Amino acid sequence: MPAQLLRRLTGRERTLRANRQLGSLLAFVAGAVNAGGFLAVQRYTYDDVIALAQSARGDDPFGYRAEFINLVRLAKSARE
Repeated sequence: MPAQLLRRLTGRERTLRANRQLGSLLAFVAGAVNAGGFLAVQRYTYDDVIALAQSARGDDPFGYRAEFINLVRLAKSARE
């Protein structure tokens, strides 16, 4: 994530759009954390992780979120 974007999302003065982007980013991070929980204790399913990540995908200008979802899908198919 470029430093300028990070500053815009975490600065003291944010626009409504920046607040929405930050919320979407944090929700996506929650999905990634769920993936870690799934791998560590197998409490979640691959489908749970994918659903949460997709619901919080939001704006993905660098394709990182799409790549994460693809990696989880690949891991699921490798397990089957």
